[in-house]
Amino acid sequence: MYKNPFLSICQQAYQCSVRQFQAFFDSC
Repeated sequence: MYKNPFLSICQQAYQCSVRQFQAFFDSC
């Protein structure tokens, strides 16, 4: 199955930002 490299990079960046937001809200 063909995977779009740009899409996978986008997904990784999104997951990383989600983790950062969760850590930020947990610290509040």
